[in-house]
Amino acid sequence: MTGSPGQSGAQGAPGPSGLAGPVGPRGPQGPAAQGFGPDDSGSFALHALDRFHDTVITSPSLHPTSRIFLTFVDAGHGRWHDDEGVALSVKNIREGAATIHVQTGRHVCLVDDRILFLIVNPGAAVPPMPVPPIPGDPPPFRGLSLTPAAVTLTPFAAQTFTITIAEPALLGGTLCTLISTPPTAGTLPPTVLINEGETSATFIYTDNGNGGSASTTISAIVGPATATASISAQASHLVINEVDYAQPGSPTGDFIELFNPTASTLPLAGFRVMLTTPTGSVYQQIDLGQATTLEAGQFLVLAGTAVAVPPAVRVIRFSTAVNPVHGPIGGVALVDTARNVLVDALAYGGGAFADLPSIGAVSLVEGHPLPSSVFDPTTTPGSLARSPNGADSNDTQNDWAFTATPTPGGANLP
Repeated sequence: MTGSPGQSGAQGAPGPSGLAGPVGPRGPQGPAAQGFGPDDSGSFALHALDRFHDTVITSPSLHPTSRIFLTFVDAGHGRWHDDEGVALSVKNIREGAATIHVQTGRHVCLVDDRILFLIVNPGAAVPPMPVPPIPGDPPPFRGLSLTPAAVTLTPFAAQTFTITIAEPALLGGTLCTLISTPPTAGTLPPTVLINEGETSATFIYTDNGNGGSASTTISAIVGPATATASISAQASHLVINEVDYAQPGSPTGDFIELFNPTASTLPLAGFRVMLTTPTGSVYQQIDLGQATTLEAGQFLVLAGTAVAVPPAVRVIRFSTAVNPVHGPIGGVALVDTARNVLVDALAYGGGAFADLPSIGAVSLVEGHPLPSSVFDPTTTPGSLARSPNGADSNDTQNDWAFTATPTPGGANLP
């Protein structure tokens, strides 16, 4: 049980064994903090905003000749300590009760910190002071949140996050530790302080633009409590977003979906999609320049006439109606032929390399290849799709997954 703050009286000089000497008049006392048995030990929590307060402890083991040993236990809930620290003293030991005086430093935060007390009577050996956890320890810090909980960022973009606690920060504020996983995905401050009396603070995360992970987790930590937010990587260029190379029955439903994940309209002149065989040779090229441009957030679908596409979505129809995208092994390359640059690629079914015109031999695998368990089967509908939609961390294994719900011209579904 926690004693509420009371106004302290004058304190006497310290006596033997670190106890206080004679004590002057005491101020009002808070509720009692109950102990636990003969020669007794126990604890009480601190939630005080005052720098000085008294708490009464009760125990049938207490007598005027009893000795009381005190220890301050730092619970680790958004706190730090300056050189003023925490001073503890005993005021007025009497039959069945004693008063504990607590004096805190100016910048000491006492959110759920505790005082352990040990009662030793004359002639008894001094046992070791109990250590936490003990009965009555405070519950974990609650009410911690981080918003927005999920965002998608393009390379080098910045995002402001807000960390919020349920109750106003106490004396000195609440210090939150910040961690990015993986740590190389972006930059953020190591800590953020929620000022005294406030319930939130903001910080900025900046993407490093180096890819490497389809999803980054930001963790805000206060003591044992953790709040997280996820960041999905998004490309700064046109991407291959979905590929369906196999369907049950006659394969007339093949399609390739491109997506513009940027905030700008992208010109398509000089861009080609090149389809490759298991040995890496190019067997078909589709000129994207006929679509002219692709607006931000829009899709471009390359498909046969059997594939239904939303009316507002641009479509380039394959010249071959049956099995235009070969499987189960192959690759798709998005090439800027004006600069002879491989912009994006997908190798599936074990395909890895391609011999591209004016570029030469290149790998179609970004980072790690697709696992053998991720493929587009001929027995059930489905496709290979970026997950989440438009995410590009430059790692095929992280970015691509099988979905049982193809969405030509729409955002990918899990």
